[in-house]
Amino acid sequence: MDLKPLYAADLAAFLISIASSASGHYAIAIPSAVTGLGISSYLVAKVPSRREIEQLNQTKIIELETKLNELQSIHTWQQQLLESSEAKKLEEIQVLRESYESRLSADQKALQDLSESKNKEIALLKESEAYKLSELQQQLETEKAELELAFAAKIAQLDADLAATNQWRDNVLKLESDLKKFSEQLKLEEKALRLEEKRIRLDVRDERGQTKELLKNAQLEIQAQNVIIQKLQSEIVSLKEQNEQLFNELYTAKKPDADELVTQIQTALAQQGIQSEFISKRVIEGVERIYLKPTNYWEPSKLEIVAKILPGMVDIPQPTIQAKNGRIEVKIDRRDELDRIKDAPDNWLEILYKDAAKDGKNLAILGARGKGKTELAKNYCGLVVRKEPDCEVIYIQPKVDDYATFTINGKLFEPDYIGFESVTASNGVTIPSAYEGIIYLRKLYSERNSINQQCFADNKPCPKFNRVFFLIDELQLLLSREREFIEPDVIKSEKLRNGQTFGGKIIRDAISLGRSLGITVLALGQLPNVSVYGWNKNDLYQYITIFMSANIPQAASDYAPTKEEKNRILGDLELWRKRASADSSKDYYCYVRPMDKAGYLALLPFPGAYLD
Repeated sequence: MDLKPLYAADLAAFLISIASSASGHYAIAIPSAVTGLGISSYLVAKVPSRREIEQLNQTKIIELETKLNELQSIHTWQQQLLESSEAKKLEEIQVLRESYESRLSADQKALQDLSESKNKEIALLKESEAYKLSELQQQLETEKAELELAFAAKIAQLDADLAATNQWRDNVLKLESDLKKFSEQLKLEEKALRLEEKRIRLDVRDERGQTKELLKNAQLEIQAQNVIIQKLQSEIVSLKEQNEQLFNELYTAKKPDADELVTQIQTALAQQGIQSEFISKRVIEGVERIYLKPTNYWEPSKLEIVAKILPGMVDIPQPTIQAKNGRIEVKIDRRDELDRIKDAPDNWLEILYKDAAKDGKNLAILGARGKGKTELAKNYCGLVVRKEPDCEVIYIQPKVDDYATFTINGKLFEPDYIGFESVTASNGVTIPSAYEGIIYLRKLYSERNSINQQCFADNKPCPKFNRVFFLIDELQLLLSREREFIEPDVIKSEKLRNGQTFGGKIIRDAISLGRSLGITVLALGQLPNVSVYGWNKNDLYQYITIFMSANIPQAASDYAPTKEEKNRILGDLELWRKRASADSSKDYYCYVRPMDKAGYLALLPFPGAYLD
């Protein structure tokens, strides 16, 4: 059977289907099989005609127009509903506005009525106050007139007393003048008697009995005259005392600041022959000071007697009376025992820092654990960092704990040298030990000192080094174990004396040379006994030393520069202890011993007071 006609027909049908598809018709003509060996039968799908497609499209258009009409109808309904709602809201707003305007009008009227009522009340009150003021003015004028009359009478009485006093003084002066003349006359008569006695002895030697009688009579006459002179002198002293007492009473009456206590003091002084004038009186924090001016010659030793008898004359504590700048100062301390505690200024640490920074002075803080020495050191570092932002702080800390770090102005300060041995971290960074920090201190001051020596040899000015501040904590612990962690050859290189420690000698040398090298040290230890640091007593005087509470008695006994300061500190310490036992917040105190000033007790500043 010849298959070529079938193949040709099959191919023709396939091409027609492709052409129909290209012209926009959906024609599907798929041969059943097309192979190189033969052609099977095929099926040709029925292709819709153009008319059918147009009818389908027309149906779709009608459906779409119907839906569009429905949507327009819904939109129109919604628009009407919206317009209705807006009108209703506008109506409600109008009703609210009318209600508000009505209430506003009513409130304004009520406010106006209230204002008119208050104005009437104020007017009535003004009239009442004016009437009272008028009555007060009349009363004051009456009292003023009465006082003027009373003061005029008082002044007249004082003038009369003054005139009487002046008359008395004139009489005393006249009596003194007469006594002076009488004394001169007595001296002349004594001289004449002595001459007469001499003449009798020379010219009337033979009449010995008569001469002896004349001498006896002359001596009796001289004794009688001496008795008269002593009696007159006693009367003059009595008149002077009466005169001065009257004058002091008159002066006290005139002085507005004088009071009964001043009068009693002047009376006690007058009993010991000291006449005085009142100058001033002031009371500061419970201590009353009265100043008097002596008006005659007086013995300072009499003040001790006055101090003893004065509490018996007036109810006061034992006063202190002393001569000061040509005046007599009477100090009466009326404070309770605890009120006599001499607190240092609240900013005493700032004052101490300014003194230390000015002269490059070093500090040592010595105190037991838990008494605040670490917090005090942190506060001092806060002052250093805030006041000297260019200063380099080197922190040496043998202890490894959470308390080794602190923050100043938001910057974290961690130990630069920590622990007893150097440690290499997992990231390969080596953390040097506290002993490496001590060796670095030696290296720094040695290098800077060599630079200064070379400048001196070359006749050049020495450079100004940047300041380096070393904070060394737990110094006693650090020095007690140095031979366990420092090579013996390194220790031998310092050529230590008996009792010296390696670290103690380095710190001592750094302090001795540090002022010109820009190096200062703040060392923290526990015991006030300097031998544990390998120092002697004189080495500690190179520090501004602060002893914490438990160390104060030994420190005052061993390091107070004078006996007076030692007794003063120990006496004040008893009061501080009593206050601390009554108030636990006052338990943190210290004894500050500057290098060139008197020491004092002070409360520690609050932790972190100078860190922010």
